[in-house]
Amino acid sequence: MEEKERNFYEKIKDAVNAYVLHDPNAQAVTAFEREKKMKTVDERTLAMFQESAEAGHPFSCFNLGRCYELGNGVEKDLEKAYEWYRKAAVGGDVNAWLALAKMFDKGDYVDKDPKEAAMWLSRAADKGHPIAKIGMGQKYSRGDGVEKDPEKALEYFKEAKELEPGIGSYILGEAIGDGLGCKKDYEAAFKLFEEAHANDFPLGTYNVGMMLEMGLGCEKDEKRGFELIKQAADDGIPEAMYRIAFHYREGTSEAKQDDKIAFEYFKKAADKGFPPACVETGLCYENGVGVEENKEEAFRCYEKGAQAGLHTAIVCLAVCYRSGIGCNIDEDKSIALLERAVHIGNTRAFHLLASMLLERNPYDERAIDLEMIAARAGFARSSLFLGGYFLQQGEAGPDEERAAHYFRLAANEGDISAMFELAVLLDTKENRKNEKIMEEVWGYYEKSADGGHPLSAYSMALRYKDPEDRVHTDAWFPEDKDISPEEKKKREIHYISTAAAGGIPAACHEVADRSFWGDGLKVDIKAAAGLYNYCSDEMSSQNLKARYAFCQIVNSLEFVYRKIGRYDRIYKEIVANQRKKTISEDPKWKENMELLESLVKEDVPEAKMFLPLAKALSYGEQTDLSSEEDQELLSFIEDLPDSRDKYYIQGLMSAILEPKDIQYTIKLLRYARAELQAQNVDQILANLYYSLAKGRRKYRKGEIKVLEQPFQGWTTGLQKDEIARLKDMRRNKREESLWSDVTPWETKMNPSRLALLNTAAGLYLEAYKSGQNPLINDYSQCTNEIEDQKMYVVIPLLGAIVFLITLLVVFIYSAFITELRNQQIEKILGNTVDTFAKALPWAVFAWFLLSIAVLVFIEIRQGKTRMKLKKMTKKKQGQNT
Repeated sequence: MEEKERNFYEKIKDAVNAYVLHDPNAQAVTAFEREKKMKTVDERTLAMFQESAEAGHPFSCFNLGRCYELGNGVEKDLEKAYEWYRKAAVGGDVNAWLALAKMFDKGDYVDKDPKEAAMWLSRAADKGHPIAKIGMGQKYSRGDGVEKDPEKALEYFKEAKELEPGIGSYILGEAIGDGLGCKKDYEAAFKLFEEAHANDFPLGTYNVGMMLEMGLGCEKDEKRGFELIKQAADDGIPEAMYRIAFHYREGTSEAKQDDKIAFEYFKKAADKGFPPACVETGLCYENGVGVEENKEEAFRCYEKGAQAGLHTAIVCLAVCYRSGIGCNIDEDKSIALLERAVHIGNTRAFHLLASMLLERNPYDERAIDLEMIAARAGFARSSLFLGGYFLQQGEAGPDEERAAHYFRLAANEGDISAMFELAVLLDTKENRKNEKIMEEVWGYYEKSADGGHPLSAYSMALRYKDPEDRVHTDAWFPEDKDISPEEKKKREIHYISTAAAGGIPAACHEVADRSFWGDGLKVDIKAAAGLYNYCSDEMSSQNLKARYAFCQIVNSLEFVYRKIGRYDRIYKEIVANQRKKTISEDPKWKENMELLESLVKEDVPEAKMFLPLAKALSYGEQTDLSSEEDQELLSFIEDLPDSRDKYYIQGLMSAILEPKDIQYTIKLLRYARAELQAQNVDQILANLYYSLAKGRRKYRKGEIKVLEQPFQGWTTGLQKDEIARLKDMRRNKREESLWSDVTPWETKMNPSRLALLNTAAGLYLEAYKSGQNPLINDYSQCTNEIEDQKMYVVIPLLGAIVFLITLLVVFIYSAFITELRNQQIEKILGNTVDTFAKALPWAVFAWFLLSIAVLVFIEIRQGKTRMKLKKMTKKKQGQNT
């Protein structure tokens, strides 16, 4: 009989015995098979377990106890579960011994009794049950119910491995990796984890992956490590899910940063009951990272983690009750939870509990004790609080020595606020005589600034400024003789930007100016507007409010602003339409024009400077500045001392209102750019040079500053790889500026169109690098036209060559071939002049045809460029609108 048929026969036999003869053994087997097949315990299955158990069958007694313990098919009842387990245990059922050991270990229904648990586990282990052997090994490793014996624990784990290679190899690998009863051996542990992985034990797979990621006991292989951890995660291991989530949250070489995927893995691990994942999932819900913000879900996640006893979850739950995150505010519950976390030893809980106690009583001695305990444990916030506490009041007034002690503790833990406070505390007139202390002071300032502390960053920015540029301050600054002026400037800009990001008004003012002028930073008038607005409120400055209004007007007319100085017909209509559209439809333009006009009425100097330019920018050549008020404003600008603002305003107004006087406008803006560092006019200067090149010859008369020779790459067509290079150059500004100390500029009388186009190309490139123009198409068009200009230069040369060739061919044909055929050689020399006269018209005609062909080619090419540019311009204009 085939084995399959025999098994079928045995099952039929058991079923008959169970249902007809009520055989206890057959009932036990049949009920167990039914449960496996149906994946539940129905009434019939339960009845068979009950009947078989009452007849004394140990296996049925165990299964009936399991039903009562888990509530499978019956109401959960641990008392009955215990009774049936005892009956099964008396009958010698090994599984019942394990179940009783578990109940005594956990204290479920019975009193917790590790020794009793160890006794039942020992019986099962002696019978060769692998899980029991693992349990006994764990008890001997902890000394739980038995005398602690690591060597004996290791022996049990080895025996378990022989019986069950999957879980046994994993447990033994952990023991050897931890050095339990032996010397730590990561290589041996790794091999055991690999064996567990080979036997399809997911925790072994996870550990192999982790060791490969870290290169622990094996050669580092992050790729394979990630793959194995992900495999373990897919097999349902919550620790692996948690690890994969961090990969996606942080972004690693194996997983691109993705908050959504990270959240999904955190959530899966949390659903499996992994407490740390509950906290991370709660944080995702609370802050809306990778998932829609949901405070109530965050609260539930923290609650789940807290129920599992995780101290970080308990603290998060306490914060929820304190602040009303996903629940009603309940300070008593918050304090109770924090007390629980303090008992566990969470240092953050010490600080939070102290904070709540101090809110209720500023003189609560226990709160200060809690802060001191947390500070001694290395919790920086507590040390920072105590530093401030002793500096401001203390028990008997300010105590700078104790304040410095606690600030130093926090600073040593990396707290940037403590570093700043300690630096300020040590930076006294007495200490300035001590070089060692001052080195420490500026070391703290620098570390704190590099960490992002705005006040420290501002102090560092002042350190690297020229002494004449420093604001009025009695601070002491060290000399940095070993640092070049360029490096000082670079550091100054870095630190002033950090201070501005932290909201320091003076730093915001400087960064706003630098963003507007492009002085060390990319030109960004939108950013400048925001910073001017912030500074005007913080510093109560109407002048800064005027600058904000002007910047906003420029932003409303951004396209128009970028095309100042471009007088070609392509843009004339588009710019005019854009002006009309902005004035009629943009409420921000109207609001800021009204603001500027109101500030003029209040006699604010910078409003008086910028209002005429704002009007010119808004209305173009049709701007009417003939009123008495406008004339007064123009006189006010004229009477201003030489400054960047003055030449910038006059240059732009000249470019808008006097399109025929291009040379004068260029002189004004060149002076503002070259001498006064108004670096935001490169685009406008480029437009002016381009218009001059395209205009009539009479506009090019006189002395004009142009570039001596083109830089490499300007006179070649823009290739794809060149665009990538330019983008990189724009980010890093690696190449030398046209306006450096040694500049490639020269003065020329009546410069050629090619020289002017070359200069425009250089300026367009400079404007692109500095952020004045986000597009490269102006530069591209300019380089194309430079190529076309070269063709114009080639025409006479080509014409001369064609002329000579044609002349020669006609001469030879008429003079030699014809005359030789008639054997009249003596006439050749005599009729040379006549022959050349015959050839001349043909040569001139050939030169004329070639010139026409080249000119038509250039015009077709330029026409295509103009049409393409017009489409791009209209498209961009539509996007801006």
